[in-house]
Amino acid sequence: MSSKKSNPALTMLLLGILFVFIGGGATGLSLIFGADAVESKQIFDIVMYVGIGFAVLGVILIIAGIVSGKRRKTPKAAQQKEQTPAIERVDDKIVEPTFVFEPQTYEFVTVGRRQSNDEKFNEIGKMGKTQFVIYMCKLFSLNGYEVTYTPVAENHDIDLLIKRDGVTRVVGCLLANKVMCAEDIKSIYAGKDFYQADGVMVVTNMYFDRTALDFAKSRKITLVDRNILIEKYMR
Repeated sequence: MSSKKSNPALTMLLLGILFVFIGGGATGLSLIFGADAVESKQIFDIVMYVGIGFAVLGVILIIAGIVSGKRRKTPKAAQQKEQTPAIERVDDKIVEPTFVFEPQTYEFVTVGRRQSNDEKFNEIGKMGKTQFVIYMCKLFSLNGYEVTYTPVAENHDIDLLIKRDGVTRVVGCLLANKVMCAEDIKSIYAGKDFYQADGVMVVTNMYFDRTALDFAKSRKITLVDRNILIEKYMR
């Protein structure tokens, strides 16, 4: 047989109201009838003081009941607050959380580990875009470039900035399972002016078709396909 859980705050509140009602009634009666009762005035005075005491006790119980009720609600409110993600604001603008990526460790990245080219590109095929960008950063670093990551969002399709011999290039990393065409590299070329770079490089794990080669030649874009990756960077 189930029983409802008692509510101490409600109990104190009801007792407080009852005590105030009794105390107020007793005090009122003693004042009304005690004024004319000279012989029993002492008794009415006692009743009045007792009534005042009951009234004061009732007020205390009412206050205690209210305070206790607020405390019982506090844990739920705190729990809801913990479940609500905090929004950081700077100058009334929402600041997006910093992107934190924990890349998976691939065997072919380890310096000194020998793998065939097929094994390397099989592992690259398992990567996501961000993992491929991180891998290219390591390859460029090993080949003497100073490398800087661009923001994850709103980067104008530019993933890396590489610098060597005083020349800075923007790099777009295209991880794909198809041959790249001119449309795939146009947005990367457009990002050059935003970063005020000296040149543009597009890197892919696949190949470029004739339209991409012609577009790159007319705009002096350096294309790095699967074969060039093997020959110049995966040494």
